[in-house]
Amino acid sequence: MRDNWILPDKSSLPKAILFLAWILSPGIAAAEFESEITLSIRAFNHSARFEDQANQHATAFAQFNWYQSFGDIWSFEIEPYIRLDSADEARSTSDLRRAFLLGEFDRFEFGIGIQQLFWGVTESTHLVDIVAQTDNLAALDQEEKLGQPLIVFSVPFSRGLFDLYLLPYFREQTFPEAGSRLRFETLIDGDNAQYEHPDEENHLDVAVRLNHSFAHIELGLSHFQGTARQPNFQFIPGPSGPVIQPYYGRICA
Repeated sequence: MRDNWILPDKSSLPKAILFLAWILSPGIAAAEFESEITLSIRAFNHSARFEDQANQHATAFAQFNWYQSFGDIWSFEIEPYIRLDSADEARSTSDLRRAFLLGEFDRFEFGIGIQQLFWGVTESTHLVDIVAQTDNLAALDQEEKLGQPLIVFSVPFSRGLFDLYLLPYFREQTFPEAGSRLRFETLIDGDNAQYEHPDEENHLDVAVRLNHSFAHIELGLSHFQGTARQPNFQFIPGPSGPVIQPYYGRICA
């Protein structure tokens, strides 16, 4: 599985966001800090099927949020996330859920950085919610999102909002490994994911969303063009049998 630590070293986006926040620091107006630390235990009634699996294990996660405003226009929010599992190495990870610089002007808003973005929709499979990648190993309901690098331009208007997103970096899904209890019999080879576009994770994706409210009804119109967050799977020959390999195609929806 590819390195899941925030972003690859070649990306300077988090450092750029922190630098911009430091430049604006003379106008500091307010700051807020929150933290959450949770410990959970999983136990299974049936014995493990595979050798590396455990019948019970503990998981601890910590999440910290710091919000800072700079005058009347700029604000910065950062939210690191750490999860440690006693038996499942795949679930142990660190991520930057948010590192976002936002400017709120008279007629528009501009933001750049990393966001844990969720497009609220009612369908059970979240077909429209395809901007930020799902953290498959966080919970079974697949409601947790990884931090998504993005640039956003928003225009509010009477009873509505128009958002334009530029997504310069793609994040792959995480999958269970050999020691994971909830996994397929054949492991998914997340280290060798394939892409339809030659730019792979560096392809620039674009998303647009228009929301408008009518009395007690809210309508949303969304468009996405780029690499699909949900991969297809292909079986390829391996030295010890078939291997499941993720394949990220391109969509326009």
